[in-house]
Amino acid sequence: MSKKSYHGALLSLLAAVKGVESILKDETLKRGYCITRPPGHHSKCGESAGFCIFNNAAIAAKIARKQGKRVCIFDWDIHHGDGTQGEFYDDD
Repeated sequence: MSKKSYHGALLSLLAAVKGVESILKDETLKRGYCITRPPGHHSKCGESAGFCIFNNAAIAAKIARKQGKRVCIFDWDIHHGDGTQGEFYDDD
């Protein structure tokens, strides 16, 4: 993996984390979205996959879930985000 790929993926992840943290801090914000590339929906915990290094949506959702929030992940990509599904498959 190149430094540029890692750096881009890290910036994308940080945008998602900052977005969810902003919503959790401000009681007037009820929802939000963060459109980033790469989306990360194929990567699994500790394993990159399908050109995805970090699973931005799953990480941001887990931050919100730790605060007791309900989360909806809307993955509009043309194919299945198996990494995201795997992270929440057993989560009611």
